[in-house]
Amino acid sequence: MALLEIHDLHTSYGAIKALRGISFQVGQGQVVSLIGANGAGKSTTLNTISGLLKPTSGRIIFDGENITGWRADRVAAAGLIQVPEGRQIIATMTVMENLLIGAYRRQGKADATLDEIFQRFKRLYERRHQKAGSLSGGEQQMLAVGRALMAQPRLLMLDEPSMGLAPLLVNEVFNLISSIKSQGIPILLVEQNARKALQIADYAYVLERGAVVRDGNAAQLRQDTDIIAAYLG
Repeated sequence: MALLEIHDLHTSYGAIKALRGISFQVGQGQVVSLIGANGAGKSTTLNTISGLLKPTSGRIIFDGENITGWRADRVAAAGLIQVPEGRQIIATMTVMENLLIGAYRRQGKADATLDEIFQRFKRLYERRHQKAGSLSGGEQQMLAVGRALMAQPRLLMLDEPSMGLAPLLVNEVFNLISSIKSQGIPILLVEQNARKALQIADYAYVLERGAVVRDGNAAQLRQDTDIIAAYLG
């Protein structure tokens, strides 16, 4: 059974239909990517799953439980953790304080996880007392991911993790995603860089205008001439 199942999901912004019956699933240990152009509905999908937006219809099933319409804090408490587009770290707080926010539901139990985060992200340890706003873009993305990992996610949702980063930093971010994948943490990846996304994903869904128009094994999609023409160049 899949860990996350999305069934015929519809979400609207007023009269604008952003999602039009999306269905997909994420299995244990899988990296599943949603790819598509700007406005295809990728971020809306994550925000609906995480409880930031309310669907107009459809079902969201997580580990066999219907979580459709749950508040965002309840979704996060269940282990579905989102790293939002634009990172949204708290610039005026230190690196350490930002990380501890990720473990706010685990007070008294965060020390071991914090040690793991600092072992994984040496630069965050070196800058742990700095204001988060003083970090580079790549370091801020590390911090956003580290903050999410502090919550010990059962499924990690990443929304455009490479956006706005220089090519070298993009490679660094995808190396990080690969490292998380090797730990067996399932990942739902929204990424406009389709080439990178398909290199790291096990399975992918192509979104256009709020609907899934293609899906398949990521390795096969990388060889598909239509996908190459539309998204890989």
